[in-house]
Amino acid sequence: MSTFNSLLMPVPFGRIRHPSIARMRAIAETMKAEFHILEIDLRYESPLKMLATIEKLSSDLLVVPTAIVFGSRAQELMHKSPIPVLLVPEAPVPRKFNSVLVPMSGEIRTSHALTLGIKLASEFAVPLDLIYVVDPETVNEECPCPLLSFLDDAYHEYPRMLEELIAEASPLTSIEEKANIRDFHFCTGAAAREIVNQMKKRHTSLVAIEWHGRLTRGHARVLKHILRQAHCLVLLVKTESHVHFRLKVGKDIAA
Repeated sequence: MSTFNSLLMPVPFGRIRHPSIARMRAIAETMKAEFHILEIDLRYESPLKMLATIEKLSSDLLVVPTAIVFGSRAQELMHKSPIPVLLVPEAPVPRKFNSVLVPMSGEIRTSHALTLGIKLASEFAVPLDLIYVVDPETVNEECPCPLLSFLDDAYHEYPRMLEELIAEASPLTSIEEKANIRDFHFCTGAAAREIVNQMKKRHTSLVAIEWHGRLTRGHARVLKHILRQAHCLVLLVKTESHVHFRLKVGKDIAA
């Protein structure tokens, strides 16, 4: 079963033939998902119509052009959206997927962004890369991140620690799906710059990021920088999102 089954994209009146629509239609076909378009100009219209359409169509992925994400109505839509948001850049996006990148928080907790990243990498049959960036100013301070203990632990313990972190962060993915994880990049530096550098270096097709639903909270500065620099798809997943999956135990069981 596909990770996403119904995509919904707002399109300004008269732009129904915009190249980004053709690209998203092709991506939806690869996902084996329905692709719906709603003509609405989020520069002037309330997002309530979009939210009602999400419910009406039972959409599970909202597609938004990156060019409008900094507008107040688009941000209101993204904040109130009950489903993950996929941002599409103005620059041409290759139809062929190369890889998926997921920035990690380093905390031992469930990560919906990682779960979706693993599932999409498996669905598109591409490698998944993980990155964790530590600000140099905080490396020696008290930090809940278990990965920092790697700096003091024996090297042979690192693979086990990483396996435990991924297992805790994404308990609803299978061993087969996790097999697509190609690399874990641990580094120090400015988070936004390091993430963008890895996106370019690895020719990332999609980066999956957890956020709090607003571009004014938490790591908003980092996220804004990534959105301005990204030439790939950016999947935003709220930390409190309830992502739907199906577990196969003899027969399909909704989870």
